[in-house]
Amino acid sequence: VLLCARGQKGKSTLAVSALTEGFDYVSEDYLLLEKKGDSLSASPLYSMMSLSPEMYDELYDSLGKARFIGVGPFKGKYLFDISEYSDQVRWHYPIKACVFPEISPDASEPRVELCGLEEKNRAITSMAHSTLFQMWSNGLKQRQMDQDFLLSVVRMLRGLDFYRIVLTPDIFKNAACLRAFIKSL
Repeated sequence: VLLCARGQKGKSTLAVSALTEGFDYVSEDYLLLEKKGDSLSASPLYSMMSLSPEMYDELYDSLGKARFIGVGPFKGKYLFDISEYSDQVRWHYPIKACVFPEISPDASEPRVELCGLEEKNRAITSMAHSTLFQMWSNGLKQRQMDQDFLLSVVRMLRGLDFYRIVLTPDIFKNAACLRAFIKSL
């Protein structure tokens, strides 16, 4: 699955906890998407991940092979080298669905829900805004190129089913819920 959402929605924490729980992994934040016919696949750009200081404290005992690099430029996230997890990193990994996390501090159990068309369009719009923010904050300001790029990404994702995963404060329950969902695809 492809995790899509703006910042501070739980993507990194879910991805990192999934990695430490033995999931196959592609990348965090930046990745390569490739469309061939009806198939969409993802490949990594680098072997790095980031966590907020609070989530780092939560996952500290699970991080194992991840090596601290430093503090990143966005919101003071901690950066980690995950090259030691290379046996779990996948290239040209098929994407079957998009999942966008939503943190619910009141939820006692995580759950995954199929999105309707309106919610799917909101998720795609959110992903597009997040992508533009990342591109512009990294100095890429050619607006026509950005628009063409975003349209190609939207076309690639449009054919996928979109799901919302409601996350609880228990990050390990969230990873278990994601695992069960992926197995059901």
